[in-house]
Amino acid sequence: MIGKPKHFDVEHALETVRQLVSADEVITALELLDKFPAFYRENPTTSMILCKENIYRKIATIQDYYKGEWIDIDVDNIVKEYDTPRYMRCKVVEQLVEFWNKQERIPYICELGPGQYWTPIGMKSKGLRFTYKPITITGGVLHQAIDYLGSQLVTQPEFNQPHIFVCMEVIEHMFNLGDVYNYYYKEGLNAEHVVISTPKFCLGGGYKRDHADMIAHVRTFTTDEFMSFCKKGWPQLSWQYLDGETQIGIGSRING
Repeated sequence: MIGKPKHFDVEHALETVRQLVSADEVITALELLDKFPAFYRENPTTSMILCKENIYRKIATIQDYYKGEWIDIDVDNIVKEYDTPRYMRCKVVEQLVEFWNKQERIPYICELGPGQYWTPIGMKSKGLRFTYKPITITGGVLHQAIDYLGSQLVTQPEFNQPHIFVCMEVIEHMFNLGDVYNYYYKEGLNAEHVVISTPKFCLGGGYKRDHADMIAHVRTFTTDEFMSFCKKGWPQLSWQYLDGETQIGIGSRING
């Protein structure tokens, strides 16, 4: 056939695509599929078509996260595990709340993607004073969180409350990172602090996705990529980077 590459192995290239997916690089994998030689872009093989369909079929959507909402929050377990290294990112928010509490101020925390509400539940168990609003795609606040947080759960800040915006372990799930900025500005926030976290590189070394029911992580971040994302959204803040299995960016207007 005219123009068909003699030195390009489609199946070998597709294996690279599959390996990228298993390394949490779904976006890169799909981009690679769309950049096969021109002959194959115009004449995709059946295996190319099936590979792309399989990836898209498994990528988690908002509906998947909604249906996958946790049925129960184990408050006792959260309180027990809260001080372990795994939840260092929660401790960062705790330290900011402590800073304001020492000044007799009660900060307002707005969290995008609260999951099982580790941060507010853990901080309340320590007796910290704050108010809290979750932005969630999992069908709203779970009843257990409502019961435990009580009056600390609010819909908007009071006048002159310090604002803390939190987005932890979310951006690795997102095709459009600009959505994080959109959520922030739609809330009308003018945050004294912004706390962002994401796995460093590939979480747990990645997972074979060939037979997975769902793919959640679609991208990974180098240190520079992660901090560039943070600084682009909030250039007015001074940023600090914490390294670890989870990398954390802390942006602040003040020294806290």
